[in-house]
Amino acid sequence: GIIAGDFEEELSEVLTAEELAEAKALLSHVSVVKEGVAAGKLGTHGMHDVTEGGVLGAVWEMCHIAGLGAEIWEREIPLHPVTVKISEHFGINPLRLISSGCMLIMVSPERREAVMAGIRDAGVEVSCIGRVCESFTGLRLMDENGMISEITPPEPDELYKVVK
Repeated sequence: GIIAGDFEEELSEVLTAEELAEAKALLSHVSVVKEGVAAGKLGTHGMHDVTEGGVLGAVWEMCHIAGLGAEIWEREIPLHPVTVKISEHFGINPLRLISSGCMLIMVSPERREAVMAGIRDAGVEVSCIGRVCESFTGLRLMDENGMISEITPPEPDELYKVVK
């Protein structure tokens, strides 16, 4: 949404008018109150508003604070198609891009389905993107081809590569 608003003219050559409007409208969906309240009522081990540093930054921060490792499945991370197009155009990683309006929620395996159902009942899209592990396993991102890479500490948000 931020990039679409700041680079509307440039993106009008890459996106349709409808996609550009959709991208700009994402700024009106930055609240995580509904999913936070729903998950909080059902019980979690922690929640993190995914803002600067994107999903991977939030995973690193939560696991670092908890002293845990994680295996994250890239294919399970929902990406808005217009976000993918904008990211490809600017050569940035959407998993390291500010993602206000998204919440990372850590729950025990036995609570996962109940928490996900509660969030869906609140009208919010939800996806299980990985699993928490012992700290010695590290933080790993598994791509669609089964290749594993390390999730490193957050650096400056990908947004700053575009809005220099």
